[in-house]
Amino acid sequence: MKAIKFLVICTFLLPALVLPFKSMSAGDPEIQNISLIYSEGQLIITYEIANAGSFETFFVTAEIYKDPGNKITPVTLSGDVNTIVPGGTTHKIIWNVAKDGMILDDDIMVKIMAQSMQRINAVKCLGLSAIYPGAGDYQLPKHKGTWVKGFFTYGFLGGGIYFNQLSSTTYNQYKNSYNQDEIKKLYDKSTLQQYISYGLLGSAALIWTIDKIVLASKIHKENSKAKQINDKYYFNRNKESLVTSSSVFHINNKSPFQIAFELGDSYKRYNKYAEAKKAYLSALKINPYSTVVKDRISEINETLAHEEPIRRDPPNLFTEIQFEDDTHDGIIEARESARLKLKITNKGSGTAYRLNVLLSDTVKDPAFYLGSETIPLIDPDETAEIKIPIRADVDVRTAAHHIKISGREYFRYNMDSAYVDVTTLAYRKPELVFSGLEIIDSGDDVSAIIKDGKVQPGEKVKVRVTVQNTGQGEALGTMYSVTSKDPNIYIDNNSGNLETIDPGKIKTFEFYLSPNKLVNSAEKLPVFLTLHEDVGRGSLTDFQLPVFLNQVPPEINTLTVTPDFTEVKKASIITPSNKITASTQNLIDIRNVVPSKTKRPNSIGIVIGVEKYSELAPAHYASNDGKLMKEYFQKSLGIEKVYYYSDKDVTGFFFDNKFDADGGELQKAVIKGVSEVFVYYSGHGLPDKSGENVYLFPADGRISRLKMQGYNLETLYENLNNLGAKSVTIILDACFTGVSKATETFISENLTGGKGILIKPKKPWLGNPDFTIITSSSGAETSLGYDVAECGLFTYFLAAGLQGYADSNGDKKITLGELKQYIISNVTQTSTKIRGLQTPEFYGDESRVLIEF
Repeated sequence: MKAIKFLVICTFLLPALVLPFKSMSAGDPEIQNISLIYSEGQLIITYEIANAGSFETFFVTAEIYKDPGNKITPVTLSGDVNTIVPGGTTHKIIWNVAKDGMILDDDIMVKIMAQSMQRINAVKCLGLSAIYPGAGDYQLPKHKGTWVKGFFTYGFLGGGIYFNQLSSTTYNQYKNSYNQDEIKKLYDKSTLQQYISYGLLGSAALIWTIDKIVLASKIHKENSKAKQINDKYYFNRNKESLVTSSSVFHINNKSPFQIAFELGDSYKRYNKYAEAKKAYLSALKINPYSTVVKDRISEINETLAHEEPIRRDPPNLFTEIQFEDDTHDGIIEARESARLKLKITNKGSGTAYRLNVLLSDTVKDPAFYLGSETIPLIDPDETAEIKIPIRADVDVRTAAHHIKISGREYFRYNMDSAYVDVTTLAYRKPELVFSGLEIIDSGDDVSAIIKDGKVQPGEKVKVRVTVQNTGQGEALGTMYSVTSKDPNIYIDNNSGNLETIDPGKIKTFEFYLSPNKLVNSAEKLPVFLTLHEDVGRGSLTDFQLPVFLNQVPPEINTLTVTPDFTEVKKASIITPSNKITASTQNLIDIRNVVPSKTKRPNSIGIVIGVEKYSELAPAHYASNDGKLMKEYFQKSLGIEKVYYYSDKDVTGFFFDNKFDADGGELQKAVIKGVSEVFVYYSGHGLPDKSGENVYLFPADGRISRLKMQGYNLETLYENLNNLGAKSVTIILDACFTGVSKATETFISENLTGGKGILIKPKKPWLGNPDFTIITSSSGAETSLGYDVAECGLFTYFLAAGLQGYADSNGDKKITLGELKQYIISNVTQTSTKIRGLQTPEFYGDESRVLIEF
């Protein structure tokens, strides 16, 4: 009977012991206590899965809405979302609103959804079924009532034991009986009881076996349908999700500028122009460099100007004037443009209508152009900004100009006059001349019969030509071509672009020459050189080159050119009225590149500035950056050969062609252990989705082909590191966070479609003491543009530092450490006033001297 009692206990109590313990909490699981907190650009969402034990697991997702029909798609959700979380505890989700680039001033509602998920532990399930059939089904979706199998199994088992004991008792009675009638009955009864016992025990064993086989099959089937989450497999315990929405929460991460600007747009949409203009003016006070706001105000002014002015209170106009020319030297040279920047403030109580600002000159020169501007209206307390163009054409005369600035208002409440004294300089003509040539008849790309520095019939030689600008002006856009009308003389690679040749400077180019054996002359071969600069006044046309058969060419002869420029007075503004002020921007004239004493023979510089992209937003001021750094490479750093590439030059496999370690153009030009290599890049830098790889990007690249068309920065570093150069210096004015360069005027634009990518830069150059890396910002930051200088913020202070401002100890030398200290200090301070912190990074020997003056 003890065995029977034990089986009864197993039948009724084991299910409670082996089946999973359920939560003691009342009710079904539900999401409760959703709360939202906004702090420092992040929305922190907390929630609780109530009425669920910590052993129960749920897959949680979240949706965020501005209103019921306006769903937001955040990218930077992190924490307890899109993953498995346990029940019964408080969980946290973080949305980095600022990192997603979103600007909100809205009511926000968060919807939390959770699906009950269960992992199937096959060993545990089969083990439980071995103890109690049906108990192992508890992890499966359909497990209700499976405990009945164990009930019947233990019932059959108990019945089998019971009838076995009865059979044994009856059999003992049979053996002890002496009544013939009873003996047969007891024997038959004992046998029947034994058969019943075997049947019940067999049924229990059969249920046990079938349960394990069926359970194993069910586990296999469910695992094949399971969902993979964080490298583990789960199935839904319930088809219906837990869904709860938060209460409405207001987020405002808009700047005062954005609020004022949007308010202006709102008024403008409903033709409330006065209110709109007032809002735009508030925005302009916050960000005086916003061209978008200025355009909006101009649109409103144009609209209001078409209405007939009504004479009321008079305006009172005060003017601030600034002169600026292209070269920033205060002199207008032939073919140069300049501009007068006027800020006109109305401090009166009435509106100024149709103010026509004119320039008039005491010198009459048809090649000197003066523009004019009309301001539709200036309301009280409003400031209007205009630029009046000035241009000197190629035929301008050298003269001192006294230019009057006057402004005539519709009701004759005129602006007080001012004057600008400025000097124009006549066109300084270049003079392109041939200086000499050299015959190269050795090397893989030539075919010489005799290697003697001469040309023989039947040979193919390389001719290196030297030309010089002996004039007083720049030869801009210089093109060369070499021709021959003799069909027996073959010429190849015979035209190209020498770009700008400064006064007194020389440039060389090469072409291939091959006279066949029909050419037999003691006179100069009929080979002619033409040099053409963009104006055409200093060109050289059809100059017969001194190429003779079987003769060494004469030595190269260059001239010393002394500038005849005399000092002239720079522009000045005369302000006879106390309503007129002249101001200058507190800018370093970085375009005035003063040559240093530093010379780097056998050095090579590659300067790349890509601003215009066919498939992406522009990289603002990158082209200006490149042009500027080309000058600093040549004049300040003293690099012997500088190659500049911009926009349409940087397409296709440009980077591979230049930097490939095996066959790139740079690799072929480097003399191992001798050449110093400098590389500067301004343009877009793009990361992949992981941030593990970042790329320089060609002007015709597509984001969908990032890995194909982009040039991996790690590959660039490795290729440059493997050049065997004396030293390598890389300067990058680009960020790699996936957004465009922002300025005070231009906001960042998403380039990759991803948000908030933190790059993880690799440093294959570490360990090479002759490798220097300078980057404009850290991996988590955006590089900025500097509107007032029309270049990158980093490049502006890089140029200023190289100009001498980084020489902190006054020893006329600039080391990498001094440059680092100057740039980081100034960029970090200035960037926070624009659109956020930018911190340049330097790697290299800080004692290295970059420039000596």
